Amino acid sequence: MQLNAHASTGVVTPKRLEKISTVARLLELAPLFSLVSLARMGLPRTQAHVFLARATAAGLVASAGPRTGIYYNLLRDPHGPQNRTLEAARLLYPSAVVIGLAVMHDACLTSQIARQIQVAVLNRRTVKSIDGVILVRRPRSWYRTMQSSTIPAHESSFGIPALTPQAAFEDGKEHQFELGYQSWDIDDEGYEYEYLTKPMAP
Repeated sequence: MQLNAHASTGVVTPKRLEKISTVARLLELAPLFSLVSLARMGLPRTQAHVFLARATAAGLVASAGPRTGIYYNLLRDPHGPQNRTLEAARLLYPSAVVIGLAVMHDACLTSQIARQIQVAVLNRRTVKSIDGVILVRRPRSWYRTMQSSTIPAHESSFGIPALTPQAAFEDGKEHQFELGYQSWDIDDEGYEYEYLTKPMAP
């Protein structure tokens, strides 16, 4: 029989205990966490899914993408879905490297802003999606070629590895249609080097 809360006796209902437990657990978790994080806390998989369902329904957790198993802890960072998408991409795919227009815009080499940041990930049979990021498959040979042209995470303004501007330009030129651009040209006007891209019409 479920106990009901009583104002005079101060009895706490199981439902109230569950709410406290959910908040306490979220405070122990990082702003970005995974199902693996919950397992390390000793939470069995079934209970983890129940916890996530309750936390999501309460607006305390948001998924980084369908079937990714990656979640934003909105209690720790309410702006996680806007500010931690690249971090989520690297948590899901350690091979994540920022490529494309965002790299050149960050280096002030173009005035055009990427509508969504493109991130290269190691090619595999299936690639799960991260909301707000475009994941682009690249073979292992690509990573070997770009190794010397990749800025490490601790030096990158993106917080995860990124190509150098020159490498991003060359890669964009080689894969322009795959990346969704009709042309990828150089224009010297306005900048020392300004990279101009023309997104394909949807």
